[in-house]
Amino acid sequence: MSELRAKILKGNKGVKSISPPSPFVTLTGLTHQDLTPFDYLMYDSVGQVQAVLDWDGALYLPVGSNFHFMDSLFGLMTPSGWQDTEDCRELETAFYDRDLASLAAQGFEIITKEQLESQKAIGMLLYGGERLLKFKDERAEHYLDGYLRGLSFMDGFIPSY
Repeated sequence: MSELRAKILKGNKGVKSISPPSPFVTLTGLTHQDLTPFDYLMYDSVGQVQAVLDWDGALYLPVGSNFHFMDSLFGLMTPSGWQDTEDCRELETAFYDRDLASLAAQGFEIITKEQLESQKAIGMLLYGGERLLKFKDERAEHYLDGYLRGLSFMDGFIPSY
């Protein structure tokens, strides 16, 4: 087992045993762990969501748990690794600004971008880590490793090679 696999396995056990530290963690939304851009029916003329498809396996999870799939809107996987689009940061900022404004309008102004990003990382570990451990896919391990290295709060957690 690689060092990354061992850390993911250890991390997943810890994540599953965490008791909610704040009201944020108990704020849930109907989601689905592999919600991707292919699951949306869009209005072409205005770019708004018309419908969400593929709700098989949907469940209630803390808000942000499936945000790791928004990354597929801001880049793509290439044979040499993940490649961000030119406007990646601008799109991601707009996404979080809108999401936080929507949450605030619903009375959840206490929720921060950092909390959503942390929940996004936990969702990625729960989704990607479980599959990585099950299927032992080198490409998936490369993707997950790159994703975790990109998170500022993971500095020092994952060793350099």
